[in-house]
Amino acid sequence: MMRLKFEWVGDITTTYPYLCVYFQNEKEPFMDIGVKDNKELEFSLYGNTKDVFLTREEWIYILKKGEEFLPKVIENEQHWRALE
Repeated sequence: MMRLKFEWVGDITTTYPYLCVYFQNEKEPFMDIGVKDNKELEFSLYGNTKDVFLTREEWIYILKKGEEFLPKVIENEQHWRALE
């Protein structure tokens, strides 16, 4: 059973949206997957009061979600720039 959930977040203070990564039933994310200005993925871990333990399969799943997210963000940017 997958313990992870993802939320697409748009923020006016960042160039690109990012994905927050949560454990199911948790209200605070433990990391986010962002896109840097050079269009590379960046994984940011948040300091929490609880230790975070991930299985190998969960790490791979997080990477896969990031790799799926990246082209969508770039495509979305190209769409909006075409409308300018």
